Amino acid sequence: MTEEYYKEITIEGIVPDLFPDVAVYLKTGVNNYMLYKPHGRKLTLDDLDRLQRRSSEYIYVRTGDMEEVSAYQEDNLPNLLGNKELKSLVKGKILFQICADYAGELIEAPPKVKEVERCRNLIRQIIGFVAHDRDAMAALKSVTAENPYSVVHGVQVAALSLLVHARIFPKITGPPLEDVGIGAILLDMGMALADSDHGKSSGSLSHQEYQMMKLHATMGHDFLNRMGVFSNIALAVVHYHHERYDGKGYPDHLSADAIPRGVQIAALCDTFTALTTDRGYRKAVTTEQALQTMEGSKGAHEPALFKSFEKIIREIKY
Repeated sequence: MTEEYYKEITIEGIVPDLFPDVAVYLKTGVNNYMLYKPHGRKLTLDDLDRLQRRSSEYIYVRTGDMEEVSAYQEDNLPNLLGNKELKSLVKGKILFQICADYAGELIEAPPKVKEVERCRNLIRQIIGFVAHDRDAMAALKSVTAENPYSVVHGVQVAALSLLVHARIFPKITGPPLEDVGIGAILLDMGMALADSDHGKSSGSLSHQEYQMMKLHATMGHDFLNRMGVFSNIALAVVHYHHERYDGKGYPDHLSADAIPRGVQIAALCDTFTALTTDRGYRKAVTTEQALQTMEGSKGAHEPALFKSFEKIIREIKY
């Protein structure tokens, strides 16, 4: 039986007329919640005004109601991102938290990944947001700090990959770019399938754990391929994001231009975000330290592509 817990919802992004009829709670302590609105009564604009006057930033719903709430949030996302009255940082936090919630659902129930249009719609929203909003990366970092690495890492890689891809290859748009994002957000699907605790360990990875970790790219690719709904671009990102430019990566030891450019960019973003995010077995390093480590890893990345990546990272101050 799945343990019941409470999920926070940012008040600023709620459209009361569209919000589903679920029980709503307020947080009153570290693990204490008080019922604010029962099932059977609509959440109203007066409710939101009252809560905001009390300086409440969030409402909470039980996980058993999250499927309805997630559907509402994803359906309402384009309108929310187009709302000129909302601060861009708030929009970004809502967007990336919705994406993190989606990733968390897939960890709990991997077969849900077959709903590929749901994933594509989220990726489209990320593409538009990271391309035009200066607060995109700040919002991403905020959500990263509030969620487990296993849940948010794919969202990090997708958002950063799409931003970098658009800067370096601006003529690539539409479905091909979306498929890079889909592959990036799902790149660690094999970890969920293996029920691995990689990233949660209190110490360094053992040899056995490392060997299991190396299987995740193939496991994720094979699982997604069997679904029959993912493009070759998305599948390649999942399968080859641990390949190295010098051919010393895995699983197929591809090298140089045999590794698709979208995969190379996702690999750069995967490495960078992994280094700059706290893990169970080590603390995050600074942006400067991460770039130095990557530059010192000779042969891992195509040199000119890494230089372009490094320049973008410095420009966006991630």
